[in-house]
Amino acid sequence: MSALLTAVLIPAQPHQPVAALTLDVAELPLLWAEVGGPVDRVTLLEPAGTLFTNAWASRFGLGANMRATVLAAAANPVWRGGTILGDAVLLGAAHGGVETSADPAYREVLLTSAGRFGMEVRTPTGKEVRGVLPPLMWSDPFAAYADGLRLVRGHPLYAVRIRPLG
Repeated sequence: MSALLTAVLIPAQPHQPVAALTLDVAELPLLWAEVGGPVDRVTLLEPAGTLFTNAWASRFGLGANMRATVLAAAANPVWRGGTILGDAVLLGAAHGGVETSADPAYREVLLTSAGRFGMEVRTPTGKEVRGVLPPLMWSDPFAAYADGLRLVRGHPLYAVRIRPLG
């Protein structure tokens, strides 16, 4: 019996809600239905994770997934400048070659339909940078990621992390 993983589906269409998925580890190479084609990976660093995307998205003429793009750019400063096309599935980082469920830090933020979100800025070593940001709140986590990227534009290696506020 294979293990079940919790994933987060981020549709390319902004009007479609982000949704939780339960996936069998044995089926991960076959995420064709979820992303609409053969899979490619985008590594996320802070917090660690993996976005599974459609490797042939440009061949298929799929539209830009701005929500997945800002998430990837915020979590992996080295990846910034790319664009994710089509739907994306977020899982955790692989450990020892085995995939894991999406980090609770992502699930808490992305699957919350209503709430308030704050932002943290992290150095390449993972330390939180204090005093850089004014005490701001957002009701949309993807808007928070996008604003965070604008705020750290002068610090190209800083990661942006969103967290729920009490």
